[in-house]
Amino acid sequence: MGESLRQVERLLVHNYSSVSMPFAAQGLVLCHVHHLRSCSLYLPSKNNLRNRFLEDLRDLDDPNMTVQQKILTCERMRWCWAFLNGE
Repeated sequence: MGESLRQVERLLVHNYSSVSMPFAAQGLVLCHVHHLRSCSLYLPSKNNLRNRFLEDLRDLDDPNMTVQQKILTCERMRWCWAFLNGE
């Protein structure tokens, strides 16, 4: 899961100053977000953990959010979700 988030963040950083991301980069972000969403099925639903994680994933694939906002979302996810950091 951590590697998928890393790839999303890389794609976003490479397109940081773009007005809009190229379609290929957008597609790759969506593929990695889909992988994270599939893995989230193994997260416990206790304390709304799974739902809160899915909320972050929805932010990453939200077309109305800017690249900068999505990068901040990745940073928040690394801070909030220890399992993404291999801990």
